[in-house]
Amino acid sequence: MAATRPGSSTSAKVRSAACPAGGPNLKAPEHSFPAAGLDASAALGGLIADGARDVAITGDSAGGNLALALLSSATAWTPANRKRIVGAVVQSPVTDLTPSGASWADRAQVDPFFLKDQA
Repeated sequence: MAATRPGSSTSAKVRSAACPAGGPNLKAPEHSFPAAGLDASAALGGLIADGARDVAITGDSAGGNLALALLSSATAWTPANRKRIVGAVVQSPVTDLTPSGASWADRAQVDPFFLKDQA
């Protein structure tokens, strides 16, 4: 497991919270779906196996999508492991992979970051 990527917004949040942190060793772009999700799941499994408690999951952009996907798999976890997750913070998670949501049309002319043809 790697520390969070230097310079990322997640790294800045972790430093300001002064808490231990770890993250997956992502293999993208060489390894496509579902590699990133499996990597994130393995990282969380490693934290739990090492006895981590009060785990917060965070991610930005595609990492936010991974965080949400990881949380959505919680139904398969044991109750004891589900209790270790105390929260999540996601920033600008990529959740509409079809660019069909209303915000793609409503905000198309004012969104400073994403264009529909980039999705």
